[in-house]
Amino acid sequence: VPPGGSATTRRTGTMGAMKGMGQVYVEELAQIVDLAPAPGVRIDWERVENKLGRRLPSDYKAFAERFGSGHFDEYIWVAVPRGFGSRLDFFGQLEQSVETLRSLAADGIPVPYPLYPEKGGLISWGSTIDGEVLYWRTDDDDPDRWSVVLHLHKTDDWFEFRGSVTDFLCALLTGQTAVPVLPDGFGLQQHAFIRFGPTQDSGVPD
Repeated sequence: VPPGGSATTRRTGTMGAMKGMGQVYVEELAQIVDLAPAPGVRIDWERVENKLGRRLPSDYKAFAERFGSGHFDEYIWVAVPRGFGSRLDFFGQLEQSVETLRSLAADGIPVPYPLYPEKGGLISWGSTIDGEVLYWRTDDDDPDRWSVVLHLHKTDDWFEFRGSVTDFLCALLTGQTAVPVLPDGFGLQQHAFIRFGPTQDSGVPD
């Protein structure tokens, strides 16, 4: 099933139709990277979501249990609860990303979205090798309708993909969408996913 989300930028408007909201492409991703059998990562989602104060998208939860934390070709890093290391730990990355955006706003760089924990605030779920952060735009009560937002590091450039996390990842890895932080031809390459962890704790801070 080809992913069908659409990418937008805060400056140039919408590109393509909005088709990928709420779609789950976990097994499609697993096929793209020839993922080994599921690690069976156990995550206490009730505890995670109570701590976060939000429900999380179903496709992300399925991804976290199937893939665990890790990166695609070192370029795209996905943080999950029980992720190994600060870059792959969901709550650790969330705290760091909020601090970074607050710092940018204090320096006069516009942040065109509310910040977590505000209603509709950005919640980070991943990053790129060069420090760009990937977020959900949590402007809908249904988390399966959240968009993906990419912020270009230390700039006021924002790109929005109107589809789920797994839809977005599939689109990137197959060349159906592109972002300026990835090398030319990235979507035409063979891809791998490198796992890290999981940690022995719950991944939920006290």
